[in-house]
Amino acid sequence: MRTKLEKLEAKLEDLRSSISPDAWVQWLGSGPTKSLMLQLEIDAEDLRDNWAKGRFSDKEGFKAQGQAEYIDGLPDVVKALGGRND
Repeated sequence: MRTKLEKLEAKLEDLRSSISPDAWVQWLGSGPTKSLMLQLEIDAEDLRDNWAKGRFSDKEGFKAQGQAEYIDGLPDVVKALGGRND
């Protein structure tokens, strides 16, 4: 029996294989995608700024740092989904 993670990974691979390279490039360059990436950058910067200024408790600070690091990595993950390092 496959795990839920294995099922999700298989579903992702099926979806990835159905996207043409041209459609992928078009999606990456679209206004909504650019807006999403910019919003992620804004969110990460806001977390880092508030964390640096000591606006979080210790527990909240660790959470904010982790969230900022996660957000920082998302653009690379999104680009890698297309199978290329654009």
